[in-house]
Amino acid sequence: MITFIIFGIAAVTALEIALCLVLLGLAAAEFASFLRHHPRGAGGGLRQLAAGARHIWPAAKSAAKSAVAGRWVAREPAPGLLRLEGSSVLAGAAW
Repeated sequence: MITFIIFGIAAVTALEIALCLVLLGLAAAEFASFLRHHPRGAGGGLRQLAAGARHIWPAAKSAAKSAVAGRWVAREPAPGLLRLEGSSVLAGAAW
C-alpha cells in the first residue's frame, strides 16, 4: 500500500513539473512575441517593462537615479552588516 502512495505522489509531482515547464514555455513565447512586435523594437520593449517595474515597485527607486541630484545614489548597507576585508559578515556572529 505504501508503494502505491509513493508512486502516486511521484506521478502527481511529475505532472506538476510538466505543467510548470509548459507554463514557463508559454511565458517565454509571450515575452518573445511582445519584444518582437513592440513598435520601438526589443530595446523599447525592455525599456517599457523596466519603467513599469520602477513605477509599481518602490524598492527599484533606491537603485535608480536620484530625482533630486540627478546622479546615482550610493546605497548604504543594512545596519546588521559589517564590511571586513571585502566581504560582508553579520555583526555579532562568531565565525
